[in-house]
Amino acid sequence: MGTGTRYLTTAGHCPNTLSYTGVNLPIKGENYQANTNNDFQWHTTAGFDRLTNQIYDGLSTNYTISYVYPY
Repeated sequence: MGTGTRYLTTAGHCPNTLSYTGVNLPIKGENYQANTNNDFQWHTTAGFDRLTNQIYDGLSTNYTISYVYPY
């Protein structure tokens, strides 16, 4: 059963203080262990209603996520 809360995920090695267009995105959790597959964190989206399913490669390209792998 979902709560309706939206989250944003990023790599766990990223800073824990993220913002988008000047709005703070509070961190909700993190799992980061160097040299393992555990490298993620999630943030609430602070009222943004229209998130996109895109990721930025850190260079110049946005990629659209078209599949979710069940964890």
